[in-house]
Amino acid sequence: MKKIVHMFNICVAILLMSCNPINNPSANKHVFSVSADKQVLFSPGNLQYVISKDKWQFADNQWEYLGTANLNNPTYNKFNEGWVSNPLSMGDVIDMFPWGKADNPTIKSANIGECGYIEYINYIDYGTNVIDKYPANTWRTLTYEEWQYLLCGRPNANYLYAMAQVCDVNGVIVLPDDWECPNDLFFLPGNSYGDYAEYQTFDKKQWHALERTGAIFLPAAGFWRNGIKSGEIVACIIENLQSHGYYWANSTAFPEDYGAYVLLFAANEVYEVGYENRPNRCSVRLVKDVK
Repeated sequence: MKKIVHMFNICVAILLMSCNPINNPSANKHVFSVSADKQVLFSPGNLQYVISKDKWQFADNQWEYLGTANLNNPTYNKFNEGWVSNPLSMGDVIDMFPWGKADNPTIKSANIGECGYIEYINYIDYGTNVIDKYPANTWRTLTYEEWQYLLCGRPNANYLYAMAQVCDVNGVIVLPDDWECPNDLFFLPGNSYGDYAEYQTFDKKQWHALERTGAIFLPAAGFWRNGIKSGEIVACIIENLQSHGYYWANSTAFPEDYGAYVLLFAANEVYEVGYENRPNRCSVRLVKDVK
């Protein structure tokens, strides 16, 4: 009898894990069109890297971001408000990364040659790594064109994203192609033209209801801007926390040897794509192709 009860408990635990969209995001089959003939699933949270363990992982919740915790005991430069003079003392867990440096996420140099930033010419996608339980090359970064199509090109695109505050974190909600609003929630799509929280807010219970319908959330995590001297990163500032979001695309931007595209949004509008220098650090949200 004890053996039967034990086996029943194991089966119940497995069933609960498989039905939980947070712990088992692959069970969520709500898809997002990123071109006329391509659909993707989004990763369960922003990408993170644990330096001491050389381990890649996703944030436990979609609203999580590290912000200034990317830095470990920074020394502030009182002559330049907000800048820190030892930016290379990173926290053990980081979630802001330079463009295409999956092989060296803690890189400390930014040399410029005839072909732009020397260390950043060759792009290596962050999805090429083993991340959590997922094998290498399960995930990838969206292109510039795919971010654009997702937000303004797919059918009903204007009704499938919105500015919002989720669990007290500002950001953008993006909805899957087949989305239907839960009966007990009100959802206002589009740009806020104001403040995230004034537009609409969702607590944890409400967000989990949205998440079960396939919604994703991109926190407005700001970005890490570098101060470079003689090819070395000597200072940095984490700017626009909770006002802007910067998410890398895998596409180069003009001038092609120096810049790359990002999805950029602010409290009043999603700008679709912006531009950042490759050594600067932005958020990474990965996708996997639907076969």
